[in-house]
Amino acid sequence: MFDLIPVLLSAGAVVMDVKSARISNRWILMGLAGAFLGQLLRSGGQGILAGMKGFCIPFLLLGWLFPFRMMGAGDIKLLCVLGVFLGPERILFCLMWTMGIGAVFSLIRLCTKKMMRQRVLYFFRYLRNFLITKEIVPYRTGGWERPENMPFTIPILLGILLGFCRAY
Repeated sequence: MFDLIPVLLSAGAVVMDVKSARISNRWILMGLAGAFLGQLLRSGGQGILAGMKGFCIPFLLLGWLFPFRMMGAGDIKLLCVLGVFLGPERILFCLMWTMGIGAVFSLIRLCTKKMMRQRVLYFFRYLRNFLITKEIVPYRTGGWERPENMPFTIPILLGILLGFCRAY
């Protein structure tokens, strides 16, 4: 039952993200409280420690993307909460799936919109400007109506589902 909660939490986040391009902080906090409570009840102090390690992994690996607006804060917070549920090893495996699925979705989207060349050039211009000016400006522009943007909660949900397939 405890393993079903991260899937439901991710699915709820997908609905919010698609509807409003945001994930409610209440949703994140509810998930965080449930994750730590579940870890405490299942494994006591060891569960809390594993949950804290699982929380830190997505933050340390992906947190640097937020100031550049290359990834949304809600996506990173959701992955951190999922890390509490899953622990350090399982969240790493799910992160690999999530990032791979996100990359494939992005490539398909850019190819179908015939924007690959334009986005690669944009990335290198952005990188050059950052290295020259050291100024952090948002990488992404606009909401989901922009063809280069997508709700990343969908790859997160699929990564969690594939991570569970491996676990059993």
